[in-house]
Amino acid sequence: MKKVMHTISTFLLFLSLSVCAKGVELKGQYDVPVSDDELLNFSKFPLSGIELEEDRFKYLLPEDLAETYGEKLTFKKVSTVNGVTEFESEFGIAQCKFMDQPITRCDIDYNKKLADILMSTKEQVRQRLIEQGIEGEALAKRMMVVDGFSGDPIGILFIFNPTY
Repeated sequence: MKKVMHTISTFLLFLSLSVCAKGVELKGQYDVPVSDDELLNFSKFPLSGIELEEDRFKYLLPEDLAETYGEKLTFKKVSTVNGVTEFESEFGIAQCKFMDQPITRCDIDYNKKLADILMSTKEQVRQRLIEQGIEGEALAKRMMVVDGFSGDPIGILFIFNPTY
């Protein structure tokens, strides 16, 4: 039974990636793990424009979390083992697994290269938040998430796959 479930989940992940190779851009959500429950509402970011192909995916980190100057991060497929597909990027690694339909979850661990970029652009993110009218306690909590992410850049990308 375990092998059948592994085969099904691998097939569904492959199907979602290959269907998207036709140029479909998907929506999703980017979550930053936080240890303080008061920050949960400030650690989830809606995403759009996620590009999936058979052997790679691309997305733009949320502007309210990181400044990447409009450059999408690209992760390329390395391997699939036990239903988990590993991807690599110049900025880190991602381990993706097809979850309950129609969601793919990618746990992403960024490297020092991206951490350095994040640390150097935190003030730009802060200014963007202020320009959006975010202030006071909401600004402080959002910046706590930004600071935590910059210092330990890990996150979870949820990709909302099309239902076919």
